[in-house]
Amino acid sequence: MNANQTNQITLTAEQLINIVGHAATQEQLDNVRRELDTKIERLDTKVERVAGELDAKIDRVASELGAKIERVAGELDAKIERVAGELDAKIERVATRTDSKIDSLKNWMLATAFTMIVTVAAATAFLVDRLPPQ
Repeated sequence: MNANQTNQITLTAEQLINIVGHAATQEQLDNVRRELDTKIERLDTKVERVAGELDAKIDRVASELGAKIERVAGELDAKIERVAGELDAKIERVATRTDSKIDSLKNWMLATAFTMIVTVAAATAFLVDRLPPQ
């Protein structure tokens, strides 16, 4: 192209009518904007309603779970107390039996020691009795 030539586009009348027909006026754009604003507001309202419902559900479920946790904790406390009582009773029985066995062993040891002392005393008396007089 020459430097003097300008770029030109030629349109037919039909093409020009189509382009103008597709052009949006400011009023049309404002109408579309208002319609979109209305739809957005409706969606915001719906989202807020759903969020409120979900918050209520979350609060209800949290409350139910809290109650269940409290109930289970109470049941576990009761079971722990029962088992602790049973273990205390068993330990007490074992301690009593052990004390009884220890007492029995002490009695046997004392009896054995007494028997040994008596035996030694009798043997000494026998030996002293058998010694010739001096």
